[in-house]
Amino acid sequence: QPVGTINGQVDFAGQPVTDASIRLTDTLHTVTNANGSFNFTSVPTGSYTAMVSANGLTSQSLPVTVKTGETVILNATLLDTVAPAVPANVQVKTDKPTASKQIVSWSAGTDRSGISYEIERYEQGTKKETKSTTNTETTFENLNANTEYTYKVRAKDGATTPNFSPWA
Repeated sequence: QPVGTINGQVDFAGQPVTDASIRLTDTLHTVTNANGSFNFTSVPTGSYTAMVSANGLTSQSLPVTVKTGETVILNATLLDTVAPAVPANVQVKTDKPTASKQIVSWSAGTDRSGISYEIERYEQGTKKETKSTTNTETTFENLNANTEYTYKVRAKDGATTPNFSPWA
């Protein structure tokens, strides 16, 4: 039976994806190596739809046609679709009850595509201010003395279409 070869690379955000799955049929499948590379040898000629997937990333469906004796290059770039974890241990620090400054801090999260945070400040149930940072704390200043403030924090990843954690 006439055969060809398929070589390729799977990446995410410019970095190789290890252990990504590439499936041509129920019996023709492989995974990427530490460099994000894969190859199929002795692939029967014909047209296929390669399903490329990896944990926490979008799957891609790519058409590929294999011709006798030829090597086809099939590269895939996967996207992040998993939201980062909810920030934990949110704390508010203030020097004294009448202080005009409060520091909000939380535990760092992780995500494949980087992480930043959005912090909302509420006064008597009304949102008054939103900040963004890549740090695990931020300072709110010029606050009114003897006023109760509440805060919400969520993580945002660096995916092309960002994913957000629930609010903490």
